[in-house]
Amino acid sequence: MSYQQAKARALANPLAPNDPRHGTVNGYSNCFCRCERCRAVWRRYIQRKGWNREHMRRYREDMRQQRTSHD
Repeated sequence: MSYQQAKARALANPLAPNDPRHGTVNGYSNCFCRCERCRAVWRRYIQRKGWNREHMRRYREDMRQQRTSHD
């Protein structure tokens, strides 16, 4: 399954309100949940890793390259 297919599938079937993945990095990154709890956890995760905007830009570029190499 491609990244675009996974994202479309996750957005078409959002996490249920009582799903235990809410408020987790997994919920934000893999399930594409953007609820306030998931966003807050993702921010803390990024801060703990010491990432700044430049790190995030490189991370997104790397992920984009990986997706295009698998398609």
